[in-house]
Amino acid sequence: MDYGDGNIPNGFGYRTEAGRSTCAELKKGAQDRAAGQLAGTLSWTATYNDPWYVDKLPGDAHVDGVIAGYGNLTGEHEYDSGRQCANTIGLVRDWVNPHSATHCMATSGDRLFK
Repeated sequence: MDYGDGNIPNGFGYRTEAGRSTCAELKKGAQDRAAGQLAGTLSWTATYNDPWYVDKLPGDAHVDGVIAGYGNLTGEHEYDSGRQCANTIGLVRDWVNPHSATHCMATSGDRLFK
């Protein structure tokens, strides 16, 4: 499964569409994971200034992880040391903290797939 756009608002959808949208495809991936057909479902990438998408990815689409970085309309700069990438990581942490009973931040000791 590989569907989406580097600019997350493009075709994101609301997880209920019959056609292809990023959120609906991720939701289907999560269902396949629950059925044992996939090891995990990851989303790339959250935007640096929009917590709405960070909430929708693990909350509604039930992804196992969000790869933090950012994209912008003038080119991709996903993993630099600038404030946008730091802000994206902060948004993910802000979502994870109140959901710590079910979610956590990855560490270097975590295995992506078991």
